[in-house]
Amino acid sequence: MSTSVSVSGGFYTKYKHANASFHRETFECAEETVAALLANATTSDRPGMLLGKVQSGKTRTVVCVIALAFDKMFVDSGELEVYDIMAAPTSFSQFELESKLVFVAKKQDDNLKRLRKLFHDNPLMKDKRVLI
Repeated sequence: MSTSVSVSGGFYTKYKHANASFHRETFECAEETVAALLANATTSDRPGMLLGKVQSGKTRTVVCVIALAFDKMFVDSGELEVYDIMAAPTSFSQFELESKLVFVAKKQDDNLKRLRKLFHDNPLMKDKRVLI
């Protein structure tokens, strides 16, 4: 993979230290995933996805990906907003659209339908790079 990912940022380093019990493969998968996402454009027609067997550590790996991809304190500086999809607003200001947005959605029909509707009903959201 040609895209290099820095793994020495403060947030990711602290996250790895705080979760030292995670398997090395979890962090390697996260690092490879972020490199792949940076190297390959994603769209709503061709999203970036992390697939795996039941109880294989997908959620843990996605959290590692987020830690690595957002390796600074975006929330404190107002650059990142985190929403539960079931309580997320239905429209966003230009400032919010220019920020990093994280939507937490459980693997239930209502959650996933609301996530899909969010992108379907907001044309400006369709153009954002997303990690689902």
